[in-house]
Amino acid sequence: MPEIEWLPPAPRQGSLGAWDRFVGPGATSAEEWVQLIFGLGIAVACLASFGWSGGFAAGPVAIGVAIVLAADLGGGLVTNATSAAKRWYHRPGHGRAAHLKFVAVHGVHIVAVAAAFAAEGVLYFCMVYGYLMLSAGLIVLAPLYLQRPVAMGPPASVSPWRSCRCWQCRRSAGSCRCCS
Repeated sequence: MPEIEWLPPAPRQGSLGAWDRFVGPGATSAEEWVQLIFGLGIAVACLASFGWSGGFAAGPVAIGVAIVLAADLGGGLVTNATSAAKRWYHRPGHGRAAHLKFVAVHGVHIVAVAAAFAAEGVLYFCMVYGYLMLSAGLIVLAPLYLQRPVAMGPPASVSPWRSCRCWQCRRSAGSCRCCS
């Protein structure tokens, strides 16, 4: 059985180095292709779902936001599952503050969703971003051996209190294909 090397290699030079610092240096070409393919695939699925639910009427900005976020989140989910990302984002010296900063930067996603889709964008942003940062804080404060199970709680707890607020429901008093 091969020995696992937990320290990441140094990022490459130039634009490839910027990519390495984004997804983790040392990713295999297979890992990089999987990240890109899943990101693209999820964007295409989002576009299809958006069309099926009548979302094209929301306008080109909303469609663009949905596609970009789907690609970024889809690719990001796969990226975070790679060994290269695990080594890079959990390397020595990359502690709690760095993890919270990584999460905080993703507030830009919530701003985009609030602006493109939410009926009450400021309230939506405050609620979702607050919950995101509270959840991230709880996870990084948990002992290492409990961080993964603690991380399962916040997404599971959102489902029971989620109510449909899709653009069609706001315009048609709650009668749309995605909610009925």
